[in-house]
Amino acid sequence: MNAPSNAVAVSGENHPPTVFQRDGRVFANSRVVAAVFEKEHFHVLRDIENLLENQQHPKMDDRIRIPDGWFVEQRSPRLDGPGRPLRSVDMTRDGFTLLAMGFTGAKALQFQNNSSVNVQTTHSSNGT
Repeated sequence: MNAPSNAVAVSGENHPPTVFQRDGRVFANSRVVAAVFEKEHFHVLRDIENLLENQQHPKMDDRIRIPDGWFVEQRSPRLDGPGRPLRSVDMTRDGFTLLAMGFTGAKALQFQNNSSVNVQTTHSSNGT
C-alpha cells in the first residue's frame, strides 16, 4: 500500500496495516480490501469503476451521487507486466462500505451482517 508519508498505519494484532490516516481522514487501499475479502485486485478496481460509472447515468438522482473524495486513484511508479503503472484506489470508510455491500462470498456476508447489527444497535441506543 502506498500510504503517504504523513499517514498513520492502523493494524490489528498480527495483521498488516489495513487502514491509514491522511489529512484527518481514514482510508483503506483497494489492494488491502482485495486481500481481506479474498478477491482479485482487478475485480475490486472493476467494482469501484462500476460504482463511479453508474452514478453518471442520466436517470441517477443527484441526491444519491457518490461524494468527491470517497475513491481516490493512486498510481505507483512501479509497472505491471505490460508496462503500465500499477493502480490502486484509496477509499474512505463510506466508500469502502458502499463497495463492500456489493461484494458476495463468506467474508462479505460476515461484513454485511456485522454492519447491519451495528446499524440496528445504533438505532436502538438512539431510541429510533
